[in-house]
Amino acid sequence: MFSIGISYMKSFLRSNATDFLLSFLTSFVMNLLFVYSLVKYKESVYLHLDELIWVKQVDFCGGNFFFFEQKWGLIVPLLCIMYPLKFFIPLYYFSILRIFIIFLEAFLLLKFLRLVFRKKSSIFFVYLSHFSGSMVGVNFIYFIARAILGKTESFPSFYELIFNYIFDIPGDFLFWELLRIFNPVYFMIFLIAFCIFFIKFLEQKKNRKYKFFAGLFLGFLFYSTVYWWLYVWLSVALFLIYYVLRVRKDLKEIIEVIVIGMIVGIPAIVFNYWQLGILQDGIKRAAMLIEVQDSLSLLVLPRGYIIFFIISFTAFLIARNFSEKGVFLLISAFCGIILLFVEPLTGIYLQMAHHIWFMLKFFNRIVIGFFLEKVEDYSKVLAVILVFIMFVGFLISWSKFFVDKRNSYHNQDLSKILQWINRSTDKKDVIVMEDISSSGYAQTEIILSLTGRYVFHVYANYFSDLKDWEVFERFILKEKLLSSDISEISKKNCSCLGLWDMAACFGLPKGLNISDFSSADSYFRYIIEEAEKFLPNERYIKSLMQKYRIDYVIRRKPKNQSETYLHPITQIGDFYIYKFQFQE
Repeated sequence: MFSIGISYMKSFLRSNATDFLLSFLTSFVMNLLFVYSLVKYKESVYLHLDELIWVKQVDFCGGNFFFFEQKWGLIVPLLCIMYPLKFFIPLYYFSILRIFIIFLEAFLLLKFLRLVFRKKSSIFFVYLSHFSGSMVGVNFIYFIARAILGKTESFPSFYELIFNYIFDIPGDFLFWELLRIFNPVYFMIFLIAFCIFFIKFLEQKKNRKYKFFAGLFLGFLFYSTVYWWLYVWLSVALFLIYYVLRVRKDLKEIIEVIVIGMIVGIPAIVFNYWQLGILQDGIKRAAMLIEVQDSLSLLVLPRGYIIFFIISFTAFLIARNFSEKGVFLLISAFCGIILLFVEPLTGIYLQMAHHIWFMLKFFNRIVIGFFLEKVEDYSKVLAVILVFIMFVGFLISWSKFFVDKRNSYHNQDLSKILQWINRSTDKKDVIVMEDISSSGYAQTEIILSLTGRYVFHVYANYFSDLKDWEVFERFILKEKLLSSDISEISKKNCSCLGLWDMAACFGLPKGLNISDFSSADSYFRYIIEEAEKFLPNERYIKSLMQKYRIDYVIRRKPKNQSETYLHPITQIGDFYIYKFQFQE
């Protein structure tokens, strides 16, 4: 038995050696910044506020929430697979997992692309494009063209039209989405696994193994966030309609895959429905379901992705790949456009757009790959040139990323504060801390939560079971303890993308609902007016101090004479650490 296992392993390594090596090199290049930071600073790097929140959500599986009074937080079942790792890797260092997660994504992606394409040029072009952001090839061509044509006034304006108007994507987000280890990269692995087995199933419908695993991973997607299962299940449903109308054979086999997926997914559906009743206000703050007063205009749909689909659809028609897998991938590419129309047509905001982008771009790139196969049939030299451009673009973009960000995510004060907290505080302690980073409201407090301490108020309120009015009270008390004034509060943007983010930051006084506001601006103006009323109200502030537990306050400002509840402990850099003790 042992010799059979060794023989199988050797065979696997021989057949997968190229993919293994390429996946390893891809992950290494993309993670240079994280390896560098870990070696030089002994610190873990988090690129985005959401990354920190999702790492903490792994901890939610064991009931370790952000807030001392919190009894439940939004639990995503697929993340619970990662929970046992916290006993071997401290949460603070969970970002090192991105090296292995991106490697696994790269390896599975290569396996999937080899099933889809005949030509290696298409495989490597789509592969590099997936890990380069949507416009890296255009960037590279742009710099070459400028070098040839010189710096004319008209060419940059044309480029700005293409990049900023049509594609309309913040540059850094291209990297955040590729390196945010849990959302989207971790969930992407399950999507690719489904695609692998579903494509194999379409090619061998009588193979029970492929049918079972296609259904299994289709069901697993119910255990991720709503956007992933909504996208893929819509793709499968539309493909089933196509099958009924056009193919009309082996229909039973397709239905069996869907039935397996439903059976596997039913526990997740029941669990998530049960969670809705617990989270209530938190779900609304997370914009899982917010009815807005004015329906969004169709004109605000991300025009870049509409054009992206038009390009991929045109490429598909030219390639004329009307195989079952080709049609399924085209339908999947189109599903992103359908889902983008949900908001303006229903007036219900599901915080969809930027979650759907990743899947939309994934499937549309693959559809464009069919056209590249035709290009290689026409000219192998041209196909090689296109792959080379994408490869150079990949290297340039990640090298530039490393150089630009190399020293951006290390903060000596924060490192020392975290060391002090781990050394001098209890794991049950509740901490109020002024934010150090410039990349998001209350990111520092989320970092503190990864040490196992409770935070008093943080942007992740939308993952809690706290009521809106409890969030508002915490916001007011926190700003009072940090000695903030109205002018400072009015400068906070709380990484706001819209109304839902502001609700997570500021909450609402009793008697109001987030759906009472038609825009983020009107909501924020109201919050500033309320803060002006409540912050100077000493009686109200004292009632909050009696109500909520707070153990330490960490801020840049020294205490004033009226702050008798703050007792100096130590100073680290520009930060004062106070013990909070309120007495009447």
